[in-house]
Amino acid sequence: MAHLLENQAGAFNESNPWGLQIRARAFAGLAKLQATLRQALPQVGAPQVAILLPEQAAQWAESEKLVDLESYINDPIYGLSQQEIADFYPALWNQDVSGSRHWGMPAQRSARLMLYNQSWAQELGFFRAPRSPDEFRQQACAAARASGTPHNGWYLDTHPLTTLSWIYSFDGNILEGDHYRFLSPANLSALTFLKTLFDEGCAWRNPETDPIQAFSTRQALFITLGLESLPEVARAFAAQNSRDSWKVIAFPGATSFVSQGTSYVLFKSSDAAQLAGWLFIRWMLQAENQVAMVKSSGFFPLTRSAHAALSDYATEHPAWEQAVELLEESARPAPALPSWERTKWMLGDGIEEIFRLGLESGQVSRILAELDRTVSEP
Repeated sequence: MAHLLENQAGAFNESNPWGLQIRARAFAGLAKLQATLRQALPQVGAPQVAILLPEQAAQWAESEKLVDLESYINDPIYGLSQQEIADFYPALWNQDVSGSRHWGMPAQRSARLMLYNQSWAQELGFFRAPRSPDEFRQQACAAARASGTPHNGWYLDTHPLTTLSWIYSFDGNILEGDHYRFLSPANLSALTFLKTLFDEGCAWRNPETDPIQAFSTRQALFITLGLESLPEVARAFAAQNSRDSWKVIAFPGATSFVSQGTSYVLFKSSDAAQLAGWLFIRWMLQAENQVAMVKSSGFFPLTRSAHAALSDYATEHPAWEQAVELLEESARPAPALPSWERTKWMLGDGIEEIFRLGLESGQVSRILAELDRTVSEP
C-alpha cells in the first residue's frame, strides 16, 4: 500500500497543472504516525495531509489542528460539484462529518461482513439467507445438530465492529448523542442472544482453528471477517476443491454492518499549503485512483463511479461485489468520536468476558453496566 501511495504521489507531481510537488512518507502503523505528528506539528514544515482513522482525526480536530474541509468542498473553483458529492456512498462520506464540519475525506473503507454457505444451508433445508436473528439461530443450530458436535454454526467473533453490527441488528446503539450508553434494552437483547447461541452450542470457536479454514471445510455455516479477507476465503475453498456456493450477507435483523477505515485529513498551515493539500486529496479521490487502491487492497470503492469502473474486478471477485451491493442500504459508519479509539477495545474486552465459560446469561447486563462505568472514567 505504501508503494502504491508513493507511485500515486509521483503521478500527481508529474501531471498536476499547478506545479505542486507532494512527498509521501510511510509509517509502521497508525500509532507511529500519530506519535510522529505530535512531534512534528508545532514545527515549520510539518505534514499538510495525513491518512488517519476518523476517531484519530477527531482528536486532532479537538485540539484545533485540523482544517474544516467544508469550505474547500464547496469552493466554486477548486471544490466538488453536487454531482461529485452525491457520487460518494453516504455511509462512507458521513463518517467524517461532525455537525456542520467536515474533518476528513474517505481514503479507504472496509467492514466486518457476515459470510454464509448457501449450498450447505440448502442441504439443511434453508433456501434463503436469514433475515432475522431467530432465523439465524435456526440455521446455526441446525448446522450444529446435523454434526452432533458443538461446531458448525457461527464461528464466534468478538471483534468490536462485529459486536456493534449485532447491536445495530437489534435496533440498538452504543451512543446517545456524543455519549456512550451500553446498557440498554436493545443492546442487552443483542448480547443475550449471542450468549445463548454460544451456550446452546450453535456458536463456537477454537483458538487452534482458523475461521476461514472452518468455513471452507463445513465446520462453520457462518463466519464474520474483514472485507479485505474475501480473496483468502476464495483461495481456501479452491484449496479444498469445494464446490459449495457462499456469499456475503448483512447481519440479520436490521440488516446492517459497520464500515470503518482511514480518511485524508488536512492540517492547518498557510493558505497556499492548505490549498495544495486539498488539491492532492481531491485528485486521490478521482475514480481512476480509487480503482488502483481497490485492486491493491480489496477495500470498498468510495464512489459509485469508481465502482462502475471496476466491472472486471467485480466479475473476478463476486463476493466483493456482493459486499459493495450492500453498501447503499446496509452500511453504517463506526463512531468517529475521539474516545472511540480507546472505547472500541474496552468493548472487545467486555464481550470476551461474556463468553467466558461458566458465566450465566443473566450476567450480561452486569458487564454492560461495567462498560458504562469504565467508559465514563477519565
